[in-house]
Amino acid sequence: MKFRALLLWSVTLAISVFMLACGGGGDPPGGGSQPPGLRVDITPQTVQVAFGGTFQFTAVVQNATVPGVTWTVPGGISHGIISSTTGLYQAPAAVPATPPIKVRATSNQDSTIFAEATVSLYIAPVPGTFPIDLTVGTRTLWTSTSVPVTSGVPMSKGLCPNENTLRVQTAAGVDVPAQFRVLSRWSDNSVRWVLVDFMANTATGGGAYRLNNGGSGSATGTALNVNNSASSITVNTGVLSFTVSKTAFRLFESVLIDRDGGGTINDECLNTAALRGIVVSDNSTDYLMNQIAPDSITVEEQGPLRVCLRVEGRHRSAPAGADKLRYVVRIHAWNNLPYIKVVYSFKNMQNHGLTNAGAASEAAQVASHTDADSVSMELPLALGGAPTAMFVGDSTTHQGSLTATQSATLLQNYSGTYDPTDGENLPQPGAYVPGTGDGSGDTLTNAWPTSNDTQISYSVLGGIITGAGAKAPGAMQMAFSASPNNLRVTAAVRDFWQQYPKALHAQADGLMRLDFWPAGTWKMQAFEGVMKTHEVMLSFERLTGVLGGAATQLANLINDAPFAACTPTHYRASQAFGHIGITNSTFTAVNRFQPAYQSYITPYLTEVQRHFTDILGDRASGNGTAAGHEYGFWNYGDGKNEDGNGSWDNQDFGVARACFVWFAASGYREMLGFGDA
Repeated sequence: MKFRALLLWSVTLAISVFMLACGGGGDPPGGGSQPPGLRVDITPQTVQVAFGGTFQFTAVVQNATVPGVTWTVPGGISHGIISSTTGLYQAPAAVPATPPIKVRATSNQDSTIFAEATVSLYIAPVPGTFPIDLTVGTRTLWTSTSVPVTSGVPMSKGLCPNENTLRVQTAAGVDVPAQFRVLSRWSDNSVRWVLVDFMANTATGGGAYRLNNGGSGSATGTALNVNNSASSITVNTGVLSFTVSKTAFRLFESVLIDRDGGGTINDECLNTAALRGIVVSDNSTDYLMNQIAPDSITVEEQGPLRVCLRVEGRHRSAPAGADKLRYVVRIHAWNNLPYIKVVYSFKNMQNHGLTNAGAASEAAQVASHTDADSVSMELPLALGGAPTAMFVGDSTTHQGSLTATQSATLLQNYSGTYDPTDGENLPQPGAYVPGTGDGSGDTLTNAWPTSNDTQISYSVLGGIITGAGAKAPGAMQMAFSASPNNLRVTAAVRDFWQQYPKALHAQADGLMRLDFWPAGTWKMQAFEGVMKTHEVMLSFERLTGVLGGAATQLANLINDAPFAACTPTHYRASQAFGHIGITNSTFTAVNRFQPAYQSYITPYLTEVQRHFTDILGDRASGNGTAAGHEYGFWNYGDGKNEDGNGSWDNQDFGVARACFVWFAASGYREMLGFGDA
């Protein structure tokens, strides 16, 4: 990451902090006598503050019977202002006519006893203060002239008491409409983390933006609107409208756009009679979302640029039937964009809260799982005629027209071999017996793959559309062109090939199906307590034909969303990650760590390099005594310990959290990707 150089305009070149002589004898600065040993110690003695920025001074009075100090700025208001009781200093907005700038702490016991510090002013902000530089970018370097960005920004304690004064600006200082939501606060109630949404141009200007104060908070007057009624919630983005049911949730009741160009968002995109949402199937029984009302459905976030709905419920076979897995769904939509993002998680809460009596019951619970033949998101589209379908491959697109009962499926899978017992899945409870259905043969430990990732491949099935390749990005389109009623629907699944088995399916009757676990592969086993999440980006547009570039762009957005990154110096100065050092993207620089620790940091960074190089290697070629790879439905995002001892990086060592910290210390976006996988 490139750091903007800080230009220092030192208002004064030197400072003398006037300290009183210790012990008897001598007059203090300002004249007069003093009690023996009475003195004021001010911290720090020199400080650099941005124009208009703030800084917290502290002072201690030694050997005093009356504690405390009174703070002043001797040079007057042109030198800044300071709280007389707290020592919070605010620098002037311009260079004073009579430097140097001094801050004085005077003993409350004796007004002739004081200490002074000198302030130097920066043209550019000191890290940790406003403005906060943001660089919007991606790991894979794809760009866009207008793309939604959602990123967390940390702030130092006391910097921002009120998020309603924030604003996002371009590098030229032009305000950009934004949305702000506080995620956490410091003990003084100032903002510690704020979630920032805005539209960014990453194609020109290097994605340079900044978060600043002096604004009025979240934007107003946008087209994004939410109608929350007793039975449903309707979201209108300005170009798209969708409705979800509160009583019989099945993802969508309706998705409307202006298909006929009449200027009104009132043309249906879905075959509403065939809606089922996300379906879990097992042994010819379908477990639906709408057979029982959701346990909860809320507008989790409602802002001017982005809205998020949250729904939690159960997959059920019939209104009075059996349940199979619980679900949590989040649906995001953006102002004036045709996108809908669906984040779907299933979780197995079987025997939740059960107390085990010993090793045998522990082993039984480890062995207990809920099975499914498939887990699929169904989108029956109201296309109006025989569609054109397209799948994005690893180096080309696979497309064609579907008629009558024709269909096409892109299946991503692994054709290599497995270790059926996987002895590295340790530790296990005392009653664990390898190879007896206790978990060692499941994809959670994944009947561990013994072939490398070259055996991960896809093929297009059905005979109408053909093709094959290695690693599909997980994007597809279906379109029907019949002016003035055109419709193109694009879908992209995050980490599609990495989380094999996966499938994309298109039918002539308009069904678009995204198989998180496709039928016909093998049985999915969800063990007790497990939770698995999939993210999907959808786009509904009044456009003709299919376009590979548009589908690829949507795949980029879901797989490698642009992130507004602060500089490592800001992350460190904010202390939101604790006390961290600063290094470079290769983890070789130690000069930004405290000198006393540099000899320890050097070998530690060497180990960081080794470990994360190993993670990349593991994902392709196996690890330690385990050959194979660390992709697959249950494995991706975690990894076995580098020394092949059976430990798992996230479960045993919290490697994902470490990735976020090392991203903050280095600015290396690949670390952000590691932590978020």
